[in-house]
Amino acid sequence: MQSIWPRLLGLSILLLPLLATAQTSKVIGRSRQNRPIKMLTFGNGPSKVLILGGVHGDETPSVPLVQDLTAYLEANPDIVAGRTISIIQEVNPDGVAAGTRANSIGVDLNRNMEYDWSPAPSTGGLSPGTAPYSEPETVALRNVLIDFKPGRILSVHAFANILDYDTNNGLVLASLMAKKNGMTVTTIGYPTPGSLGRYCVANNIPLVTLELPAGRTRADIWAWQRPALVEFIVAGL
Repeated sequence: MQSIWPRLLGLSILLLPLLATAQTSKVIGRSRQNRPIKMLTFGNGPSKVLILGGVHGDETPSVPLVQDLTAYLEANPDIVAGRTISIIQEVNPDGVAAGTRANSIGVDLNRNMEYDWSPAPSTGGLSPGTAPYSEPETVALRNVLIDFKPGRILSVHAFANILDYDTNNGLVLASLMAKKNGMTVTTIGYPTPGSLGRYCVANNIPLVTLELPAGRTRADIWAWQRPALVEFIVAGL
């Protein structure tokens, strides 16, 4: 009787790319209005990458670009190999649903984290919350940061049309992305107490904040940003 092992070995080789991009979905928390905050994860390699979209719900290009990147990773297992890539497409699902910068009770989630938190209203006059992590959305994000321990973070925003960064390696990654998309590398230019950036500085996590411009179609943004997004994921530090 012919051994089945050669066949099984051949099948396992064919399945390796699929296993590399096996996607898991986890509800990491719920919003103020009880919407699920979902995290999708590809791979299980040692290099850990976290990608965030929809922190501010009125920054409409953010979520579609992160969705397009998710689909691209599903179709391109070579990018995932050796890495664990986790994606939260909508950090602020209530804000995304309503088209508002803040969450459903008017808190700017990017001013509701612990480092340098201030009770003063954020840029634009929004509340930073009653205390750090007063909002379930930022609690969910904090738990991911603690449990997942990303080695780099990309947060997709709009409409400043720059590559913002935090930490020295954040600058390295932003500069490599700029070679692919031609964007200006600079900081946002105003204080951001209680932001993800302050958290990343305090914990030495490289962060790039991709600030997309207004007035470009989803397809155009994806074609323009795809090489830069891949560079962020694969670049060595």
